This record gives sequence, C-alpha cells and structure tokens, in this order.
Amino acid sequence: MREVLLKYSPFHNVKPGVKYPAFLVTVSTYDSRVGPGHARKLAGRLESVGAEVYSLEEQEGGHGVSDR
Repeated sequence: MREVLLKYSPFHNVKPGVKYPAFLVTVSTYDSRVGPGHARKLAGRLESVGAEVYSLEEQEGGHGVSDR
C-alpha cells in the first residue's frame, strides 16, 4: 500500500520548482484526536520549497464539539 499512499499524500507530493498558491494551515494545539504535528510538518515542507504559508493555531477547538 505504500506506493498507493505516496501517490496522493499531500506531504510527499510537495515538489521543488512548483509554484504553489498561498496556503492556510489551521490546527488546534489541544485537539484530542489529531495533534498539531502533522499540520506543522506540512507547513514546514511547503515553506522549504518557497511556498507562502499562513498558520493559525488555536489553543482550543478541534473535531466538532469544541470548534468555534
């Protein structure tokens, strides 16, 4: 399945030399289901190829119940 997953993984398909539009990453620091690490990692990968990245990390929120 690795090869299949790599074909559509956003993280693994960021390529140098591609002109990406500005990218907004939103995440909750204390999301009980998905931690902020993956969002931070994707933002860093995009920045490493020169993409313009905006980040919004809220302390609260995440997965429905506590979303603003």
